[in-house]
Amino acid sequence: MLTYFIVLFIIIIIYTNIYKDIDPILETKIKIFNTISIFFIILLLYLSILHGFKNGLFKTFIIWCIFVIATPIPEAGLLVSIPLKRMLNIELAISQIMLSIIALFCIFYSYIYFKNYLNKDTYGKFIIKIIEFGEFSIFISSIIASISMSYLIDIFLTHILIKKINFITYKNLFVLIIFVFSFLYFFYSLNKIYNVTKLPFSSI
Repeated sequence: MLTYFIVLFIIIIIYTNIYKDIDPILETKIKIFNTISIFFIILLLYLSILHGFKNGLFKTFIIWCIFVIATPIPEAGLLVSIPLKRMLNIELAISQIMLSIIALFCIFYSYIYFKNYLNKDTYGKFIIKIIEFGEFSIFISSIIASISMSYLIDIFLTHILIKKINFITYKNLFVLIIFVFSFLYFFYSLNKIYNVTKLPFSSI
């Protein structure tokens, strides 16, 4: 099963990097995808050396889920949403919504069935405390901010690289306001849970 996962990931990376008849916007997104891919590959190798490949893969996946639903920028989501854009022409914001739902399900599933594994690491304890203290506003504000930012990235790259659209519109300003509000509220919620748990969230 793990072998199939690695092979699939390699195929996605190769396919995503086939530069044939693609526009400058997608080419830029692919460069972002490659940067994020390198980060998670290095993370997987590091955790595999420390904990073995199976546990390292599980920990890497959980960290990816946390980045998707518990950070207010869509960096980890781009690891999947950019290939989806490349293959199926799905907008980044739509992909981010789908990925957030999947990541939420995986986090709660892990909390129910693999809580002992989560409790071994700081990031796992972080998730456990959010759920046990009911601070779901961290997830909600993070997801809203990530979806908003995904939309703005799409619009901004189109404006910068093609310059065929007007970036300053009421809709875009409204999305920007949503992003700023949810971004700030995320850190407000994060500070609340930190004051209760005193967990050093910066360590892995």
